[in-house]
Amino acid sequence: MNKLILLFAATLLAFTPSLLQAKRSAPKDVAPVKIGDIEYSAPHSRMACIEIHDTKADTIAWRQIYIVVVERSLEKDVQDCFINSLEVKDGALLIKNERGGEFKLDPTTLNVQVLKGALIINK
Repeated sequence: MNKLILLFAATLLAFTPSLLQAKRSAPKDVAPVKIGDIEYSAPHSRMACIEIHDTKADTIAWRQIYIVVVERSLEKDVQDCFINSLEVKDGALLIKNERGGEFKLDPTTLNVQVLKGALIINK
């Protein structure tokens, strides 16, 4: 009977490697910032995107800052790359992500400039 239990346990572990692999912890919340009547935030519901909320008109728009290419054969959560910092500097929005990428968003044109890292992130 003990051999049967051990065999079952070994089989279960062999076919469920994801149970042994650590999942990533949840990304940290990022405080929103304002430039005039516009509030910028980085909610986790849309990775790599900024929510742009015009508080005066009460409208919301989205702007993708970078692209994360997900490889189907790997677990998605270990490939995720969330925004972890927003800062206003010289009238522009500075954005940093978990992998050291830095971006600058022009609030007038919504153009994104890569300061460090890449626009397309793989693994």
